[in-house]
Amino acid sequence: MSSTICSRTALITANVFQNCLSRSYASRSYHTNILRRLIATPIEWYISDIDFDLAFTLRELYKLDVNSQESNSVCQEVRKNLRNCRITSYVLEESQHYAINFYDALRLACAVEECVDYIVTWEPTSFVRNPHERRALEQQGFFDLTLDSEDADTSMHLPKTIGVFPPNRFWSHLQNQTSREQPSRMTSCYIHFESLSLQLGGGSFSQADIILRDQTGHRIKGGERGSTPCGATLKALDQAIDRCLHLPQRELINFSIPPIIGGPDALVEVSLNIECAGQLFPASARHNSVYHACAEAYINAINEIAEAFHFG
Repeated sequence: MSSTICSRTALITANVFQNCLSRSYASRSYHTNILRRLIATPIEWYISDIDFDLAFTLRELYKLDVNSQESNSVCQEVRKNLRNCRITSYVLEESQHYAINFYDALRLACAVEECVDYIVTWEPTSFVRNPHERRALEQQGFFDLTLDSEDADTSMHLPKTIGVFPPNRFWSHLQNQTSREQPSRMTSCYIHFESLSLQLGGGSFSQADIILRDQTGHRIKGGERGSTPCGATLKALDQAIDRCLHLPQRELINFSIPPIIGGPDALVEVSLNIECAGQLFPASARHNSVYHACAEAYINAINEIAEAFHFG
């Protein structure tokens, strides 16, 4: 793949836009915020004819817009910068080589035709072709799809890799790439996560006690009960955070862990998204304790929020 973000290309599927039509405010807001972040990245976006019709043509024909100016405007902003991939005879022929759903095979053939680096879709499992790719998706939340391609100039057969990502993981992936390429840019660390102690209450409740440190080294403690260990941990974190930072109202939209973990001592990556003042702040962390990783990811997102709004 290319070494700089500016030269990267991605094929986007219709469900990335369709999820912005949700009748649920929380779901619509979550998906719209992620789409807004995607269009802010210097990616050259492609879409198949089929997905363009599903995302826009049918939407207008049947008047499917939800009563949300925000969602509609973000989708239309993306539309202006999309490059259409035609379903040509080559694409139809190429699609026959992929043992996946017919329409997803057409999408994959379009991606091959346009030589894109990524496919961005809320249904990455639709592009899985073998157990190896399925395991990678289950463990990482995305996978690399390797194809045999022919160089037009030399006729040599070379491997072509296309990363298949859900939108939330794709944005995080680009942020990680940017951090590696531009190591000088670092988010200010307003608070540090120091420790977590959990007491499990036999299924009825959990008690979490945490310790944070602020920029001066001062220790801030928090302790809360919750119906789950993660719930108690997040409540304790919020209690301590509110004692040292004055932030706008925020809400944890979601968090996720891989469905398969590589052993009892394996590192677990927790990814989460916090919405604050109409913006989405994704973060992740790795630790051999899922609760510790959850706490670190939450603090990473809080530091991003504090940096964005200059709160201390």
